Amino acid sequence: MSLTYTAAAIQQHAKLIEDNISELKDNLANRGAVPDYQTYAFLAGKIEGLRLALELCDEAVRRLNES
Repeated sequence: MSLTYTAAAIQQHAKLIEDNISELKDNLANRGAVPDYQTYAFLAGKIEGLRLALELCDEAVRRLNES
């Protein structure tokens, strides 16, 4: 697998994560989609986890560029 393909795959993965974060944020903004605090906390936790995944994607690309 070439380095260019790997970097492109990581970028596509990051885009999918960003899209998922956006969808979750829209759900949080829609009061009807969040019936209780437990659901709110769950969605907020998913967003935080996905943001960490984005940071890891950025780190992977940075490491690829260094090598």
